[in-house]
Amino acid sequence: MNYDLWNEINQIIDNSLFSVDLIHGNEEKGKLIIDKLELNENTFFANVILKIAGIKIDNCIRILGQGNNQIVSIQEINAFELGMPNKIKGMLIVAHDIFGGFFAMNIGAMNEQLGIIFYFAPDTLNWESLDMNYSQFFQWCMLGNVDEFYESLRWNGWKEIAQVVDFNNGILFYPFLWSKEFDINTVSKKIVPFDELFNINMDYRKKFLN
Repeated sequence: MNYDLWNEINQIIDNSLFSVDLIHGNEEKGKLIIDKLELNENTFFANVILKIAGIKIDNCIRILGQGNNQIVSIQEINAFELGMPNKIKGMLIVAHDIFGGFFAMNIGAMNEQLGIIFYFAPDTLNWESLDMNYSQFFQWCMLGNVDEFYESLRWNGWKEIAQVVDFNNGILFYPFLWSKEFDINTVSKKIVPFDELFNINMDYRKKFLN
């Protein structure tokens, strides 16, 4: 464990502009996961996984860690096989949100620098580069323009629903976020597992690309 990095992580969390629900993990479990991911223990990313099960920010963004018996781990959500993520080839999901979007690290899928974080936007079904590495992304989640980023996906009363959405879940909107009929204030909203949102979005993305 790198104590300087861990102190930096805690300082960022303490200074967050938003409510933060930090779920602590088990260092031994975290060590097993970072070994399986072949991460350098002296990186910001590795120290998050080493000590943290998961983090909920403003009841909106969920940063993935080592997980526990109630919340999904970064290993599980990426469907690791033989030490490699199998959910999306060349991308490592590091966080997701209640709207069905998620943040993933480029590990070969994109023609950009390795380690850059991309956002899969549920309202366009496209990847958007955030031009940030993991530590910059973590700081952005705590201290950045998150409200502005999600402005088009929030409605009056969104916080009331958000606070009852579990870590592993999200909100399914119908008509879908990307449809012409979509109106954030009138669409139906249903809480479903994140995996369900992921599968729906990936299926429609494939249809539109073909």
